[in-house]
Amino acid sequence: MKKTTEILMRLLKVFYVVLLLLGFVFGFYVWVLDSPSSYNAYGYLVQCDNGKTFDPTSKPIAITDYNEPYSFNVHEIRAECQTGNALEPDWNNTFNQVSFNLTHKTYQHVTRTISDQLTATIISIVIYYLILEILRRTILYIFLGRNFITLKEK
Repeated sequence: MKKTTEILMRLLKVFYVVLLLLGFVFGFYVWVLDSPSSYNAYGYLVQCDNGKTFDPTSKPIAITDYNEPYSFNVHEIRAECQTGNALEPDWNNTFNQVSFNLTHKTYQHVTRTISDQLTATIISIVIYYLILEILRRTILYIFLGRNFITLKEK
């Protein structure tokens, strides 16, 4: 019986070490998964030669190129500058005489930082260890009759 108990204890220790190593893999996975990331947003402004300014994304102006930063339909921007209506038809080709300047400003948005990454990794490793320790103590209590809190034999 004593030999069986020793073998069971060794097996339990090996199993515990394997699960601990698996916990480090889990921590690394959380570290990689929660890596810092950011994205760019753009603010657009059209300045017409007649002094009018507007944001082309707030008007019904078609986007001609969806690669950031966007390109807009020049005819509709000229119509907006001239008449205030981007969908106004140009029967006399008068909109070609309108000049404008389209500018964009880049805003960088950070969704996760390195401190968020560290916090998530540390918390996940601590929670993993606590679950593993509770599992170990439960197995020792059930199979070997040890005290759950102190792990002393009864």
